Amino acid sequence: MQPLDQYPPTKYWEIVTRQCPMAAETYIDLWQQKDEQNIVLIEDKEIVYVFGFPKVRFYRDLMRLSKQGLIAVKRLKIENKKVLRIELTGWDDAFDED
Repeated sequence: MQPLDQYPPTKYWEIVTRQCPMAAETYIDLWQQKDEQNIVLIEDKEIVYVFGFPKVRFYRDLMRLSKQGLIAVKRLKIENKKVLRIELTGWDDAFDED
């Protein structure tokens, strides 16, 4: 079993499971790959290899999570490579654990 800090805070996990359960696996994967600033950078062509499912599903999950305000996505071009910058948003006092 992985340490609890490898998983999202309870309040955010509740939003995911209630509002966009089909994107739950992607959300956990993003959470586990984030850096100290809650950001995941991933090259477009690496999505299938890193997440283990088709790009179409990945992008659909990103849209679902974005609609709930759980992530912010930006497309970048770094050294002629298409990169997604995904920020896990809202880690503030509003949802502190009780």
